[in-house]
Amino acid sequence: MFTFDVFLHSPALTTSTVYVLGAVAGLLAAIVSNVPMHRLPEGSTPPFVAAGVLTGSAPDGVDPTLASGLHYAAGILAGVFYTAVEYGIEGVTPPPELYVGGTQLPLLTHLLALLVTFVFLVGFFSYVVLPRFDSLSGSYRQIRRDWLATATTYVLALGVIVPGFLRLLI
Repeated sequence: MFTFDVFLHSPALTTSTVYVLGAVAGLLAAIVSNVPMHRLPEGSTPPFVAAGVLTGSAPDGVDPTLASGLHYAAGILAGVFYTAVEYGIEGVTPPPELYVGGTQLPLLTHLLALLVTFVFLVGFFSYVVLPRFDSLSGSYRQIRRDWLATATTYVLALGVIVPGFLRLLI
């Protein structure tokens, strides 16, 4: 067996192709994460908070189109982040023994990259972005809880979509 890294030397899957697949997987996972985001009481708050930080506006004054676009852009960037983390972990771990079924994607690096991505998503929003709005301090707990559910959905979707893409390409 060979590792995911071997694909980097394949004409079909260059490094840039793999990062594009990570970006597309991130976009699709962001679309999947809309389900809990729109069903939870504060589920749709994070994109407005993030857009508010970028524009210097209060979250309730942010254009919904901007907040939505930022949500999808963040999903794409998180997919690229996952890909970079997966390669980084794969570069420092011993040759894998287990792979995600039929994909040549090392199971351990996949799971660790998903975990790192999840911790980054939750930590960065909850403890860097959200606290910039004191006006929401009474809702921090609920917003963080709903963001936790949304980020969990995103990472679980990413965990299925990435191997799915690779399986299609093998």
